[in-house]
Amino acid sequence: MSLPISVTYTFATATSSIPLSQLDANFTTVVNGINGIGNGTNALANVNITGGNATVSSLTSPTLNSSTTLSLQTGGTTGLYIDGSQNVGIGTSSPQQKLDVRGNLALGPAGLITGSLSGTTTGSLNFSGGTAFNTGGASISLRGITNGYNNGGIEFYTGAGATGSEVMRIDSSGNVGIGTSSPIEKFEVSAATRTYLVVTGQSYNANQEQGLHIRAYTDATHNSDWYIFQNPVGTSGGLAFTNYINNGSGAVGGERMRIDSSGNLLVGTTSSTVTNGGIFNQTGSISYVAIGHANGTASGNWYVNFQYAGTTIGTIAQNGTTAVAYNTSSDYRLKENVTPMTTSLATVNALKPVTYDWISDKSKGEGFIAHELQTVIPLAVTGEKDALDEKGKIKPQGVDYSKIVVHLVAALQELDAKFEAYKASHP
Repeated sequence: MSLPISVTYTFATATSSIPLSQLDANFTTVVNGINGIGNGTNALANVNITGGNATVSSLTSPTLNSSTTLSLQTGGTTGLYIDGSQNVGIGTSSPQQKLDVRGNLALGPAGLITGSLSGTTTGSLNFSGGTAFNTGGASISLRGITNGYNNGGIEFYTGAGATGSEVMRIDSSGNVGIGTSSPIEKFEVSAATRTYLVVTGQSYNANQEQGLHIRAYTDATHNSDWYIFQNPVGTSGGLAFTNYINNGSGAVGGERMRIDSSGNLLVGTTSSTVTNGGIFNQTGSISYVAIGHANGTASGNWYVNFQYAGTTIGTIAQNGTTAVAYNTSSDYRLKENVTPMTTSLATVNALKPVTYDWISDKSKGEGFIAHELQTVIPLAVTGEKDALDEKGKIKPQGVDYSKIVVHLVAALQELDAKFEAYKASHP
């Protein structure tokens, strides 16, 4: 630090730089220690000079310069420090950035920021409606993570209390967790009770199409996008699944699947007249379920598998390349008390085959009346005679004609045995 020190300040009739030796009769020679700048009675500032640094206290002039550092003190404690790189420190004499605050920074009566904004310890950025964090109602805290595998992340706290409660975090891998402190994906939501992710528009209308956008690539000219829309165009209360693929020559794609407001799952179509149709495709007024196997698939592979308590009880399977097989469980390991059928001829003779007309469309039919068949072969019939559903509509009985086949086979065997006996007695 060169001497004498000059201070730009208006003093008496002077308006330019004045040597310190002209400001005070006792300041002819500047020495290390506390030196007063002023008229001897009311000093503008006290300067403590040690080596090449000048420490200013009791400052009344707003401007003071030094060739190396500048610090402002009150009561012997440094409040503000400017180093040789023009970094400003508040609460620290080693500022690491242009503004380095160690402590609390208040922003007006309605808000408060507290915490450390730099350094090696966990820093935080806090907002509160009171005079201190968590004393004025709702508070928000953003805290740096410097411990364990989450080193380098950010925690988000809310609430009023001693520390608040963590509601979200971004870990060092960029994963965002809500309700979890260890997200394993880019976005994870967790809760002890039901968890919902809500997407809401400004107002309701039938064509609003709020939803989720899932993009496979970030390149705008080569991407594969999926959209899940609420309220697809022309409907309300439904959900549509749409994809668009841009291969560089233009976007192709469209709606692939829809769940309508009745809970029907529509594949390859956007509307249906079938109530509770489940999974189906539709062409015109014809609804159907289409399940395919790839070329070369071996016979016996299932199209449909029916289970009870996790165990297969029946299947619809591929049979060659031109047919299907309808299978029900018949493994010997599932059976006991196995005995031959010996009265099937009488059973068949008790059956009453009939022809009839269907009431709904007057078409012809032939077979059995369910409740009549039930008295002869109970296992071939389901349901109860004259049963009605909760709306008073007919709850029809059903017939499994395959259950009759075993009786026909046994009856033929009985007839054959009788014929062989007759031949033996009439040579």
